Amino acid sequence: MSAPQNGFTVSYRHEGASVSKIREVADREAAEALMDRTISRAHAARLGVSLIIKETATGAVFPYYVPYKGETTMPPKTKAAPDVDAQITKIHKIVDQLKPLEPGTKEAKDVKETAESLIRALPTARRNVLRKVVNEAYEARPVDEAATKALVHSSDPMTWEGIPELIALGTDRMRAGVDAGLQLTSAGEDVARILLTMRQNMIDPETGLPDLMWRMRATRNAAGLVYDRVLEEISEDDDDRNASFKSLMRASQNKSSDVLVEWLRGYRRDSAEDMELLGELLPSAADLLNEDEELTPEAAIRVVYAEHGVELPLRGRAEAARLTRRVEKIQKLTRELSTAEGDQAAKLEAEIAALTETIPEDLRSELEPAAKTDMERVTDSVATMRKSLEAAGKRVSGLRGGQKRKAKNEMLALIRDMASAFDLDLSTLTPPADSKK
Repeated sequence: MSAPQNGFTVSYRHEGASVSKIREVADREAAEALMDRTISRAHAARLGVSLIIKETATGAVFPYYVPYKGETTMPPKTKAAPDVDAQITKIHKIVDQLKPLEPGTKEAKDVKETAESLIRALPTARRNVLRKVVNEAYEARPVDEAATKALVHSSDPMTWEGIPELIALGTDRMRAGVDAGLQLTSAGEDVARILLTMRQNMIDPETGLPDLMWRMRATRNAAGLVYDRVLEEISEDDDDRNASFKSLMRASQNKSSDVLVEWLRGYRRDSAEDMELLGELLPSAADLLNEDEELTPEAAIRVVYAEHGVELPLRGRAEAARLTRRVEKIQKLTRELSTAEGDQAAKLEAEIAALTETIPEDLRSELEPAAKTDMERVTDSVATMRKSLEAAGKRVSGLRGGQKRKAKNEMLALIRDMASAFDLDLSTLTPPADSKK
């Protein structure tokens, strides 16, 4: 009996017994239901079981092996992940075949159905984007060869030149990091660098610049594919690997700004190789360097992006956190200085000055002003009093009679209060008798 044209064959063998069978089913759900029943029966007989589900139309193969470990309940299924990358590559080749075909023709429908059968074999999370790409290719009218050279990329990063290879590289590094757990501490940074390389190679059509700041959906989807592919390989009940995955994903995300800023600062004017690379990636930044000899490569790159409304981070996450701690320490010392005296005050002032020198100019404005000494406060108070006195003196000249006498009496009372507060010897204001001669 031959299998249905778009159906599946399920072959299975019970380990420890010479039992091997092949069954034909109409769809994937029926195949998985048969697989579940076979596993249950094998475990009831205390046997392991090997299974292979094969899609007739595409030849896609999905192998499974579930050993019996002596548990009283059936252990979880462990899947060997299908070759998803190979499937996706096949789909994109079919999309290329579909584009020049007239929509609605039998040939176009047959090619589209072939792509759809491949898509159905993929994990659910990967299907929607690919279906959209296939539908767009099916519905599009054929265009001239010259027009096809101006490629407009979809949000599917697998359609971008060179990006599938980087996604595969990032996935491999992510997988190695998860397998090694905390022993491979550099894996997060390695993944972050691969994701940066992706962004450098994905040009934002709105700016004409590499999408360094994740503006496009395609760029974000590329990173998502790296994480999703590794996560799909981890069983839900594998707590250690799930924890390792989450830790590694968080580490790579935290390192994103660090590796970007490091890259921005990495170009050197005196390196011909650096300037050649910059000219290839960002020719407008290279032009700015030729126009202004004082401009640094980093500043030139920032100017180019700022002109398109894109603000690049001044610092990476780690550097920003380090400087924040330093600012907080300066502010703490400044508060201590407000009540310190003598040698302790001098020591605090020296420490604050040394730390302030290590703070970039744009952060110094965030520092609290240093507390004023008592002498500085007295000087400020006297200056304020002097201004008030000068203003009052101008007004008293216009007073007459009793009002003027009252103003003078109030001033004499103020002078007596000042003499008391400052412990003043008012006799020093009276010149010696012989000075009058």
